[in-house]
This record gives sequence, structure tokens and C-alpha cells, in this order.
Amino acid sequence: MLVLDKVSINLTKEDHRLVDHLSFTLNPGDKYAIIGHEGTGKSTVLKELAGVEPLDYIERQGTIICQGKIGYLDQDIKAQWQDCDVESFFLKETPSAAINPDYYQSWHRIAALLEDVGFSQEAFSFEKKLSDFSGGEVIKLGIVRLLFHDYDLFLLDEPTNDLDFPTIAFLEQFMLTESRPILFVSHDVRLLERVANGIIHIQRTHKHTDAQTYFEKICYADYRDLREKHYQSRYQIAVKERQDHQRKLARWRAIYQSVEHAQNQAVRTPSTARLLKKKMKTMKAQERRLDKAEKTMTAIPEKEEGIEIWFDKSVALPAKKRVMDFTLEALTIADRQLSGPIDFTVMGQEKVVITGPNGSGKTTLLKAIYRAFNGRDDISVGYMPQDYHHLFTHQTVLEFLAVESSKEAEAKARKMLGALQFEREEMVKPTVALSGGQKAKLYFLKMVLDQNNVLLLDEPTRNLSPLNMPEIARLLKEFQGSIIAVSHDRAFIEAVFDTMVHLDKNGLKKV
Repeated sequence: MLVLDKVSINLTKEDHRLVDHLSFTLNPGDKYAIIGHEGTGKSTVLKELAGVEPLDYIERQGTIICQGKIGYLDQDIKAQWQDCDVESFFLKETPSAAINPDYYQSWHRIAALLEDVGFSQEAFSFEKKLSDFSGGEVIKLGIVRLLFHDYDLFLLDEPTNDLDFPTIAFLEQFMLTESRPILFVSHDVRLLERVANGIIHIQRTHKHTDAQTYFEKICYADYRDLREKHYQSRYQIAVKERQDHQRKLARWRAIYQSVEHAQNQAVRTPSTARLLKKKMKTMKAQERRLDKAEKTMTAIPEKEEGIEIWFDKSVALPAKKRVMDFTLEALTIADRQLSGPIDFTVMGQEKVVITGPNGSGKTTLLKAIYRAFNGRDDISVGYMPQDYHHLFTHQTVLEFLAVESSKEAEAKARKMLGALQFEREEMVKPTVALSGGQKAKLYFLKMVLDQNNVLLLDEPTRNLSPLNMPEIARLLKEFQGSIIAVSHDRAFIEAVFDTMVHLDKNGLKKV
């Protein structure tokens, strides 16, 4: 069981609030999802609850009570464990800790768990380092590690990231049937719709300096509807109060001006002047009541605006243009064959998604395609790699976008960053300090500003909020260039792509 009572979390340096008086109880059978836009602190909340490392950049108030041992799935496992081999990953609490010999008593369970998440025998070795596995394979190892240990509750940060369809189905079924409580963050709309029975919504307000935090013990679809109804109701009440106030104020001004005019005319009539003076005193009292009423009116609720960026129509490719003819006898990495022959063509404005088992070489294939595009001057290629986190450094957001020195170019970039919910101070912030979702949005904006007409995207939605998914899907659906993407995001694939190809050990085939 996990209990939070009036928990608030502040960022110490920026003096911004992430979480405001959050209270909930996570009991057996509960599967609560934390949602919110990019940069609102969802991963920070999970890390603080997991207690895996001291977070010196936050301050916390309120009470947290945890009964039992927490199993935590980090969003970026490789950052901590990449130099460790698989055996150490399973048998150690932390990379620097000693191997716990007690875990060998349950070692026989490992093989069955690896089979459950779809690990092939040829792809697996206990001596391999985590850095040798693909992104999806590392997430699989993380899931096996959670199931191997006898945890009492689970905190999962983007558990479907980079997973293939069979493993997503396995994870979804596990989460649905597991009796132990689960708290998770996910961009996967389908997972949220099918698993979550409680929603924790972290919302940043007042230019990201304050927070509103909500908890509702309902499913995700019902919460979306409730949230919209709540917003519309509060908005209508706030508007009506202001309309009523304006009518009362208009009537008051008309009477006040009439009394003031009569007062000016009655200077030489003492009895009338006394009556008008008394009337004016009453009018002043009404003015004070109107001022007081204005201050207590229902605040107009802030709308969590969706992101709004668009590609210039000038980047459009002719639909009949042959963008790529790509052939390989076999896809290999480090002298190891990943798949058989590859032969496919992409036309202008075609949107192709590559699917397949983890470790089949999808990322390797996308990198090979990117290299094949080098030197082409008839197209402009934008590439969003899967492991883009390490590409962000201490350069600022504007420097990453490579904005020209002209004021006009910088003004355009700032305007579009604002449309992506970046605050002014975040535009000059080091990119390394951004959240995963903010980095993803920055890649999309760079491709827009660079006027790319061919996009290579490796799991592009893996860190984006589900609240922004409709806008990202719209952006790419309306894009009049070519897209070649690797993705296992079911809602994203359905919304954007018109061609699906499947990569496995036998090669690449159209689905």
C-alpha cells in the first residue's frame, strides 16, 4: 500500500511548484496513471516515491507512507546500468552493490520470465552488457527484473517504451491481472484506456510557476470526459459572472452619472443637495460592493492548450516522386546477421511505419537509410534517433535549433516554442535539463524550422504526453513529405501511417 497525504513538491532553484497537495491511497488492485504535459514533473514524482536516489533539486512537504518493497522501472535504464552485465542487473540492488546470493534460489524463474517477454535464446546472454541490447530489449530486461524480485508494489515510468507488439500485449495483460498495486506514467493511450482505474493529473499553471494536481478514481476515458465537462462548466460560470457584473456596473454608472449631474445642478438648493449627497453616498457603497464582488468571481479556468506547430507547405514533395529505392542482401551489426534481404521503395508523401520484434534491427535499418540519404540535394532529411537524450548538452534551446542571427528568425523560433508550451526562461535553458518529452518536442520543431521534407523517426512518441498525441498525429498526418518511422505506438500508427512493413529475421515485408 502507498499513501500520499497533502504532498507538495517544489523545484528548489526555480521556486516552482510541481505538485500541489496531492492525496491518494494506492491499494491492491489499483492501477493509477499519472498524466500531464511534458515537463510537469511526472518522472520526478515517481523517482521521489521510489526513493532510488536523493533528489537535491526538489523540496517535499506532506506525508508519504509505504508498506512494502517498491519495484521501480526507470525510463532510462541504460543511464545507470549500461556498463553492467545482465547477471549483475538481475542480482544486484544497484550497479555498485554486491551480488545478493539469496537471489540464486529463484534463478530458475529467469528462463521462464525471459520467454514470457519474448527473448530469443540466440539474442540473450547473461554475460552481455546492457549497452549491447536494443532499447526495447533493455525494457524487457527491466520488466523481467521487476517480476523476478518479490516486490509489493510497482512504479513504472513509460513501461511500453520501444517494446514490440507481443511484449506490449504481455505487459498489458500482466498489469490488468496483477493484484499488487501499480502506479505508472505512460504516453500509450491504449494502455491508459485499458489498464488505468485511477488518474492523477499534474497540471502547471500561471506560466508554469504554480501547480494544480487532481486525483480521480475513474478510468482514463471517463476522466477525459469529466475534465472537459468540468472545464466547460467552470468556464461558463466564470463568463456568466462577468457578464452579470458588467450589466450591474453599466447600470451603476448610468445612475451615478445621473446623480452626479443632478448634484452639479442643485448647488443652490440645500434640501435637494442633501438628498443627492445621501444618494451619492449610497452609490459609493454600491461601488465598493461591486469591486468586492469582482474580486471573488470564479476564476476563468486555464485551458491546457495543445501544441500547435505546422510544416510550411513549401516542403511538399510530389506524390509520384521516388524518394528512395533501398536494397540490402542482409541487415547486419558487428558481423551478426539481424535479418534477411531488404528491398522497399518510398514515394513522395508516403508515410511508412516499420514494426517488428525487439532486436530485429529496426533502429539499425533506420540508421542505414539515413546514411543512404547523405549527399542527396533533392531532399531535406530530418532524423530523430531513438537514443536522442545523450545528444542534448549544455547548449541552450535556441542554440540547439540553430536559429540564425537575424531577429526575425529568432522571433519565429520563440513564437513556435511558445506554441509548444515552452516558457520564455526555458528557451535559454540548457537542453540537457529538459524532460524527455520536451526534448522530443524540440526535435519536431527543429525539423519544422529546417524545412525537412523527409522525416526519419525512431519511436518518436516514446516520451510525449498522451494529451499532446492528437496534435502530433495531426502534424504528421498533414505533412506533405515522406515519413519513415519505427513505432509500436498503436494509436499513433492508426492515426498517421498508410503503409506498414514488418522486419524480422527473414527480411522486410509489407503488412
